[in-house]
Amino acid sequence: MAIPGFCLANTSNTLVGQLVGAHSIDLIPKTIHKIARLSSVLLISFSLMVYIFRNQIFDIFTKDTYLIHDAYYPLLMLLASFILLPYANVSFNSILGM
Repeated sequence: MAIPGFCLANTSNTLVGQLVGAHSIDLIPKTIHKIARLSSVLLISFSLMVYIFRNQIFDIFTKDTYLIHDAYYPLLMLLASFILLPYANVSFNSILGM
C-alpha cells in the first residue's frame, strides 16, 4: 500500500540531484513540496479505501470476529502513520539526492 509513496520518495532523490547539478537550488523546496503533496494524496486515498472496506479485507484473511475486532486499533495506527510517512520519506530521500 505504501509502495507508491516510496517510489515518489525515490523520485525526489533523483530530481533534487538533478536540480543541484543544474544549479537550480531555489527550485528544490518547491519540488520537494509537490512530490510530498502528491505522495500524501495517494497514501491518504489508499488509507481511506482500506478503512472503508476494512471488513471485506479482513474477511479475506479470517472469519474470526474476535481477531477482526482486535485488529481494528492496530489498523488505525497503521493508517494514521501514513499521514506522516510521505513527508518523512520524501525529506529523507531528498537529502540523499544532495
